[in-house]
Amino acid sequence: MGEAIRAKINEEFRGWGLEVTKFFIENISVPPEVEAAMDRRASMGALGDAQRYMQFQAADALRDAAQNEGGGAGLGAGLGAGFAVGGQMANVFGQQQQGGGAQGQAQASTVPCPTCGKPNVPSAKFCADCGGKMEVAQVPCVKCGAKLREGAKFCSECGATQEKAKCTNCQAELAPGAKFCPECGTKTEG
Repeated sequence: MGEAIRAKINEEFRGWGLEVTKFFIENISVPPEVEAAMDRRASMGALGDAQRYMQFQAADALRDAAQNEGGGAGLGAGLGAGFAVGGQMANVFGQQQQGGGAQGQAQASTVPCPTCGKPNVPSAKFCADCGGKMEVAQVPCVKCGAKLREGAKFCSECGATQEKAKCTNCQAELAPGAKFCPECGTKTEG
């Protein structure tokens, strides 16, 4: 990045007969709020799920409480309340992940991305992982009627080829199992 900036600066400086030979960028800083949000996001990504994040937050709260000079009975009551709330929240997150309750079951159901196969919520229009389009046009199998993605060459249920037969006389498309061409009346081979 320093090289690119140095080149731009030198364009201006050449008019004055000057040249910048070295240009270093030592630090690019962001506002403290942005840095804190990035740290929290990195922590959540490293932990992987909400239950572990809640455990991480509880451990931070315990550390902060231990450093509190007040200590005494207030600390014990605060810790007890913190454990109770933390336990309830962990149970709620655990139920949602395991599909507990009607709402948890609705959230637990996922649809695989047709491009990369990663699970997504059923209402997603694009994959959260690869960005691929989630809506895939479906067409019926020419033999068994199973729903297939558009452009499939074979049926995933019965294995039948999805290329439609054509009349040997007029090249009209034939319906599956047709004995005669609907256009010219030629007897089919199948």
